[in-house]
Amino acid sequence: MDKKLLGKIQKLLALAADNPDSPESKSAAEKAAQLMADNNIGYEDVDQNGNLEDSGIDEIRVSANVKQHQAWESCLSSVLCRIFECERLVENFGGRKQSRIFIGARSDVQILSWMFKYLRLRIAKAAEDKFSTQRDQREFGLGVINTLTPRLDEMYAYRKKAQEDTTSALMAVGKGIAVKNHFHTKYPNLTTKKHSTKAGNRAAWQSGQQAGSTISLNQQVG
Repeated sequence: MDKKLLGKIQKLLALAADNPDSPESKSAAEKAAQLMADNNIGYEDVDQNGNLEDSGIDEIRVSANVKQHQAWESCLSSVLCRIFECERLVENFGGRKQSRIFIGARSDVQILSWMFKYLRLRIAKAAEDKFSTQRDQREFGLGVINTLTPRLDEMYAYRKKAQEDTTSALMAVGKGIAVKNHFHTKYPNLTTKKHSTKAGNRAAWQSGQQAGSTISLNQQVG
């Protein structure tokens, strides 16, 4: 494995963990995720010693956003979970406080959570900058996701191909089964809630579609 590349990713991960709400940290997380995706490197590959570790099942909690963003946040989490073969749920704490829980193989769920937080921040900020009402912000976000979905599918399509080339079919299936078993064993009594995605303000939705084509998914490391 390329030690120079691992060193670069390790530095980006360290920066991403330092003051995670800062633009620099978010940019570092995106760059690390991109490099890991480009080179089929899992989180278990980039410990401080560059050694492989046991890739178990991890859970990552992310605080949910405000109400007007929940519909498109749900769509975004669904798309990313499908791509990274992870599971998800929403945890309620009473009132409007919620968190999203992502469950998957360590390497997959780590990259997923970075991408989710980065894209959520970009979409929410753009929605609030362009529209003042919750309804229009919701439609804008849904429009963004509509455009981002095929871009994300294309961006990570080769991950599956690379994994198929280097991993046996039995191991690949085993990972998916392990994630699903963990999810259903730990959370056996879940209820399903769907957010409405019926058509609303078409102008806001179309504005979101246009914005979705400009959100960067491929920042390069200098």
